[in-house]
Amino acid sequence: MSTKQKQIDELADELVESDELLMQMDGYSEACIGVVSSQFEPTRLVYDREKVIELIMQDGCSRVEAEEFHWYNQAGAYMGENTPLFFDKFD
Repeated sequence: MSTKQKQIDELADELVESDELLMQMDGYSEACIGVVSSQFEPTRLVYDREKVIELIMQDGCSRVEAEEFHWYNQAGAYMGENTPLFFDKFD
């Protein structure tokens, strides 16, 4: 288990104690860059979009295929208020 996955699991355990759910994307812990939290919103994991696409490409997809998969199946999926977020860096 990676260090990042351990951190995510520890945070998830803490949130369960306060009746809060932390939704994760299985197999993408290395693309997780942190959390967003607010007094008025649930805590949500944030993933580096570019790293997510790179991980999809490792399964043999082209760049275009990986982007299409990501936008349709991950970024385009609403799983409730705990749905993970994706971060895009400025150049």
